Amino acid sequence: MKAFIISIISSSLLVLMVIFNGIYIGNVTRRLDTMANDLKIDSKDEIDELESYWKKNESIICFSVSHKDVDNVNTAIEVLKGKYESGDMSGFYEYKSLLILYIEEIRDKERFHIHNIL
Repeated sequence: MKAFIISIISSSLLVLMVIFNGIYIGNVTRRLDTMANDLKIDSKDEIDELESYWKKNESIICFSVSHKDVDNVNTAIEVLKGKYESGDMSGFYEYKSLLILYIEEIRDKERFHIHNIL
């Protein structure tokens, strides 16, 4: 009976951790998506704020998100900063779109729906 109770408690804790992780990833990616959509080529502060927010949450996100996805976001932010500094408007908006796409991929992969469960 003790083993059964311990397994129920362990399973419950595991489910709670998965739910918390999903909520956390959802909140972070929604905020990143909003920040990325609001980026303008003439706003260095917004780019720095987005990068700072990403760096602050990256270490937690990488526990459950593929490192390839994390690297994609890192690369997009770095190239986006480079495009800003060089004044390349078309490249800036191209990488802004890529950044938004990478953020959406992370959110979709961590979302609770039947496709991710099966």
